[in-house]
Amino acid sequence: MKILMFSLDPSLVGPVEDAEALLRHQKYAALAGQIDDIVLTDGRSWNLGKLRTYPSPGGSKLVRFFVAYGIGRGLARQNHYDIFLAQDPFWTAILARWFRRYHPRAKLIINLHGDFWGYAHPLKLKIGESNLRRADAIKVNTPPQQRKLNALGFDPGTIFVLPTPVDAQKVANGDGEKILKLFPQESLVLYVGRLEPEKNVSLLLKSWRAVEDRSPTARLLVLGDGSEKLKLVKQAQELKRVNFLGTFSSQELRDYYAACNFLVLPSTVESYGKVIVEAAASGKPVVATLTAGPGTLIRDHENGILVPINEAEALTAAILELLGNPDLARQLGFKAEQTIRVDNDRAIESIVNFWKEVVHR
Repeated sequence: MKILMFSLDPSLVGPVEDAEALLRHQKYAALAGQIDDIVLTDGRSWNLGKLRTYPSPGGSKLVRFFVAYGIGRGLARQNHYDIFLAQDPFWTAILARWFRRYHPRAKLIINLHGDFWGYAHPLKLKIGESNLRRADAIKVNTPPQQRKLNALGFDPGTIFVLPTPVDAQKVANGDGEKILKLFPQESLVLYVGRLEPEKNVSLLLKSWRAVEDRSPTARLLVLGDGSEKLKLVKQAQELKRVNFLGTFSSQELRDYYAACNFLVLPSTVESYGKVIVEAAASGKPVVATLTAGPGTLIRDHENGILVPINEAEALTAAILELLGNPDLARQLGFKAEQTIRVDNDRAIESIVNFWKEVVHR
């Protein structure tokens, strides 16, 4: 089975060969046969046996789109693909639809990682729905996403619920003392993820102003990068205890998970939330907004805390609750470690089996 995939994850063309996403895609390829993955971002290419990744460099999304088109055109002429797979229903899905025309017997699969109905521009919404309705199969992460598509009239036979594989053990059992030495006598709160509008880190910074006033030893560490970084750094200039630390390898990230008291996930849309699984593997709870993924994984005040979307006061109260009660944070983290688990290899195998099922329909 040959697959031409269109992706957005920069770690697939990043400098680190042991990046979690790159390792996961190698396992996909080993089971599937061959994967060529065109990533709509700058980076370096990787040729890892059955997996080949290709960056699409350019100064704008539009330029990267046409660079990806050129790469895909060459690959589609050289290979007979069984699947064209898009990692979102927008830019990557348009490319996948275009190249499917060269191989009419191939299948079109679109992964839906978020509830884009909650934030997309009306034109973007129309494009996304059009692409999804032309897919042979749609992969979602949680039952709430499946119910949403069913309510919108999508064919239930095309919708498959499969969680994203998470190799949580790669970030478990870190050396937290290395990080705590950098921030002595402080309580560390962690955000891990992309700095994009739907991640709503601006709400976290708004809440953090009140946290600083009431918890003088609390420090927020922001790990990640994205299009909103400069805007968020500017927003945080008046805050005293916020650090933007960029991106880290899995080995480095595990130390931050071990050092922190808990994590915060303030997204407006979150179809799954792999950081919740990673945090649980490290015995740390997450304060998260009640979106699809966290609502599926977290039981409020049993293995984490859920708060309403976009409510800064509720988010502040939850953060202060755990900062003021470290025993509760440890209790929730212990329960999270026992209840929030994903069998990474089984999840990868299930996704490859799903691809095979779609091909043989």
